[in-house]
Amino acid sequence: MIACSRSLGRRGRLSSTQLWRAASLSSVAVALSACVGSKEPLFNPATAVMPAPIGQYAEEKSNSGAWTKIGVVAVTRDANGYRIERDSGSTERLTFYPGGDRFYVAALTSTPDKQFIYALFRKDGNRFLYYEPRCSDFQFVRLPKALWPVIDGTVCEYDSRRKLVDALLAYASMSEPNKRYVPIER
Repeated sequence: MIACSRSLGRRGRLSSTQLWRAASLSSVAVALSACVGSKEPLFNPATAVMPAPIGQYAEEKSNSGAWTKIGVVAVTRDANGYRIERDSGSTERLTFYPGGDRFYVAALTSTPDKQFIYALFRKDGNRFLYYEPRCSDFQFVRLPKALWPVIDGTVCEYDSRRKLVDALLAYASMSEPNKRYVPIER
């Protein structure tokens, strides 16, 4: 699920000014193409919530407004979080925390380098929409300066839960979801 994809979903088309700005910032964008994370956990695992039913979900990617199935994930409970297993065999452990208005911050807690990586989900009926910004995406949504992270190597780092949540919500308000997860009925 949390894989730090490089695509930025936008509403509408880019204007010529936006294209020029994007081209002129391309060298900066390469430096900022990092995951959103933190060195220390920003959430207490004891406060994790379980918004998704266990079961299988079709993983779909947005392709110019059309959703294309790219795989299947099995979701099971794992203590106070979820164990996500892809049909490819890869596994992740996620915990979810309320972000407000049907949004949930997902924390990937099992990274090899012990960093904590975050993304945003929004519950949409029985589906979950997935937003995964990269540092460079924050330029395109004009993230307020007060919400910018510290850039440390390959991770766009936050040291404040409130700043992280506000930045993820600002991104989602200006972007289309990267993926969605739809329950598979048996």
